[in-house]
Amino acid sequence: LISSLRHIGRRETLFEVLVLALSALLIAGELDEARAMGAELHELARKSEMDKLYLALDAMALLSCREGRYTEAARIARCAEDARGAHGQVRRRPAEEHMRTAVRSILDERLGPRWESGASAEPLEELSACSLALRI
Repeated sequence: LISSLRHIGRRETLFEVLVLALSALLIAGELDEARAMGAELHELARKSEMDKLYLALDAMALLSCREGRYTEAARIARCAEDARGAHGQVRRRPAEEHMRTAVRSILDERLGPRWESGASAEPLEELSACSLALRI
């Protein structure tokens, strides 16, 4: 499916499929595959200058959490909240809300309930947040 979408040039649809696949892989605990999917998503967004990268930020924060990079995850989670507000998209799909809840719970446990105030000190742009999560 992904190669077919890439071949026919349906970037918007390909982007949506990549976001959903990334989310599903993360929820299933398949970190290596999720990282590869995230890298594809990052590359597509970078080349296409897509304005929907904010849809992947909850997944990117969860990836960082699962890898034990909690300070980075906090910055990415803060970026996700800011970006969604900027795009007028505060409501999330069920899978996105699941990941957001998981990230917040992990960060509350690992960094304490005041992690958000520290994460706001150095705001990230959406592409930079994804780069940070993917270490690229």
